[in-house]
Amino acid sequence: MFDSSTFHTTKAAAYGVSGGALQTGVKVAGTSYFLGEVTQMVIDSRWILIAIVMCCVVDFRLGCQESRIKKAIADKEHNDMMSEFYRFHRSRAIRRSIDKFFNYLFWMVMSMAIGAGFLPKLGIDYIWGAWSGGIVACGCELSSAGGHFLYIHGITVEKKNLKGYIVAFLRAVAVAIARQKGGADAEEIVENTFDNFNKQNDVSK
Repeated sequence: MFDSSTFHTTKAAAYGVSGGALQTGVKVAGTSYFLGEVTQMVIDSRWILIAIVMCCVVDFRLGCQESRIKKAIADKEHNDMMSEFYRFHRSRAIRRSIDKFFNYLFWMVMSMAIGAGFLPKLGIDYIWGAWSGGIVACGCELSSAGGHFLYIHGITVEKKNLKGYIVAFLRAVAVAIARQKGGADAEEIVENTFDNFNKQNDVSK
């Protein structure tokens, strides 16, 4: 004798199994496609990724030097709290640098996704979206490294604009080279030269 309740129960169970399998298959296929796109992006953007890594390393080294200087100042002022704050913690520093790199990688993935939606309509390969994200990441790291570099060499930016930062950076480089090649006297000459240059610019304005 045909039992309708058994038939509907069996049908529902079969649908549940096939529906669950279908959902799992879609998830696996979607994940595989996404990972494939990310892998291809990494291959196509390998030089920008290498540049990001190099920028992170430079920022890391200069940041460590700045922390040592600030810790020495805190120790001199007997400020235990700031001294502990600026004390170098290797595991924390490495963890933050790795986190920062993967954040930049996420930027590139999102930039690639946005580029895929707009750039092909302009006749531009969507990978340029990822490259744009990578260039922005390099700019952020270089800006941070430049700030560390200026602090290490005791250079303050008098005018918060592009020209002011360029002059301050050139001054820091010139002072560092003069200190290395000619000692304190050469460093003082370079410092006075830049001070006179800034005064002349102020007078001319």
